[in-house]
Amino acid sequence: TVFGRTVFFSNFNDQRLYRSDPGSVPRPITPADERRYADGVIDARRNRIICICEDHRHAGKEAVNTIVAVDLDGEKEITVLAQGYDFYSSPRLSPDGSVFVLDLVKGTKPVRISSGEGNAIMPRWSPDGRRILYVQENLICVANCDGSKARQVYKSNAIFGEPSWALDGRGIF
Repeated sequence: TVFGRTVFFSNFNDQRLYRSDPGSVPRPITPADERRYADGVIDARRNRIICICEDHRHAGKEAVNTIVAVDLDGEKEITVLAQGYDFYSSPRLSPDGSVFVLDLVKGTKPVRISSGEGNAIMPRWSPDGRRILYVQENLICVANCDGSKARQVYKSNAIFGEPSWALDGRGIF
């Protein structure tokens, strides 16, 4: 993830999050333990990166999956934003700074945006912040930002990448 001229990344060798500023050696911003981080998005207003965390610190038990916030400087405690589900994917920020993931989780209160079976993945906010575009199985769907009025806009037997809004918000590709 890039923020300004700084790159944030998860190092494969130790699974820690790192910060790489121009002209500097990358430095870890998470502790050396059995947690793994992925799919980060910058929350500039709160000086943090929000990402998936897979916690393997409890030997002999299944990993615990959460959405966490990590301070961009690595100076504050890691904060759990969402927990209690077996799987999380694609944390994204709305224009007002709310976090949503999977079937739309704002903070820790889930709001279902998908219609029918399956989960909503790869969400994208519309340019005006009023709608969410997402993939559900072999469908591309749109819902209002509160999860209401979910509808299918495209169906295919193909596997979709991340859908995107046109800059004016009137079309998708």
